[in-house]
Amino acid sequence: MDNDPGNRFYPTEEQIILHYLEGKMQGRHFPNVIHEINICNFDPWDLPGQAAWQSNDPVWWFFSEPDYKYANSPRVNRKTKSGYWKPTGSERIIRDMHGREIGIKKNLVFRLSSSNKGAKTIWVMHEYHSNNARFYQKPFVLFRLKRKSDYDDSDTCDQMASQQSQLALTELAELGAYAPYIARRVVQRLTSCKPLYFWVYKELTKESLKIEEENTSLCGEGTSPESGKWKWE
Repeated sequence: MDNDPGNRFYPTEEQIILHYLEGKMQGRHFPNVIHEINICNFDPWDLPGQAAWQSNDPVWWFFSEPDYKYANSPRVNRKTKSGYWKPTGSERIIRDMHGREIGIKKNLVFRLSSSNKGAKTIWVMHEYHSNNARFYQKPFVLFRLKRKSDYDDSDTCDQMASQQSQLALTELAELGAYAPYIARRVVQRLTSCKPLYFWVYKELTKESLKIEEENTSLCGEGTSPESGKWKWE
């Protein structure tokens, strides 16, 4: 993948686990998109310069081996020079497109050291673990670092798009000649933070797409590329 202007590295969570993370544990390398580092050797504002993939998006990706506090201990060191990564919320199970559990995702926020009252920062990180890590000699973890702004609520969109839009679009192949039209309409809406991802997938899987003689479509009035009219029920 070329790191050129306009290109984006935006894998689904299924791809994160099965292709990149398990690929890394199998000995594969992805030097053009994800570097391997010790994540706690750097404060978050120093990490972007260590990333392989650079773009206008404030998102960076890394592989790292778990840094356990003690031998034979599941406790992981999350301290850096200036603070620590604090887990927040609950772990979330990641499933593939067939519903099988393939990994988990943990959310972390960077807080300054106790001398600074543990102040919360704009740096957040998603930590991905494979369910198959125990089968590999080096159980790597994949990190997605993000710098948030005060008004940024795109994490919700990221999660919805990553899990649901991929599932919805896989159903388009069964729609025959109408697939390009529907795909275009779906993609036009994927950048907005709405529950469209869940709705589209539900509608496609129950095959509720019908050609009507009414002047209706996915986003109101409109027609298909042929002569039919679209209606979602």
